[in-house]
Amino acid sequence: FSLGDARMTVLSDGYFSLPTSGIGVNADPEDVRAFLLRHFLSPDQGHSHTNHLYVELGDARVLVDVGSGSRFFDTTGRLVANMAAAGLDPAGITHVVITHAHPDHIWGIRDDFDEPIFPDATYIISSDEYDYWMQDGLVDAVEPEEQQFVLGAVNSINAEGVDWVLASDGYEVAPGIWLVATPGHSPGLH
Repeated sequence: FSLGDARMTVLSDGYFSLPTSGIGVNADPEDVRAFLLRHFLSPDQGHSHTNHLYVELGDARVLVDVGSGSRFFDTTGRLVANMAAAGLDPAGITHVVITHAHPDHIWGIRDDFDEPIFPDATYIISSDEYDYWMQDGLVDAVEPEEQQFVLGAVNSINAEGVDWVLASDGYEVAPGIWLVATPGHSPGLH
């Protein structure tokens, strides 16, 4: 689809399922269950698509997030294959913007040989997100079940061959493409 002069493509990295116990945590569980059933959704398992945006504007080829690669679920890690299916050349990506460092957004930053999947791109992440995940002792400060997410984020951010541009609200990724702060989903999300 197009937005002004920008051509945009939504690319799937796959999907994963999680228990619905994490949905509507501030609502009565029976109200959540009734809502899901009313909308023909499973009351037990949620189905999450991991989609990423590819923006073509002028000479810029911007990919928003890199999926999870082979490091998360067996049903994810399809981003590069789906780029090829859409006729998009991964080698043409000029910029990679990471919205936040959750597994389905950053763990696919490198291939199975630990090389960046887009070696010639400029990599951009918010300074707040970067600072949150890279703080000393974070892995020991979170609950044990969350430690794998911290380690995965740190390993992805520290991927050899990736040099980060630390940005903030209003940063111009490329002519006509700016970052907009949308805090809340990730502790460091700016």
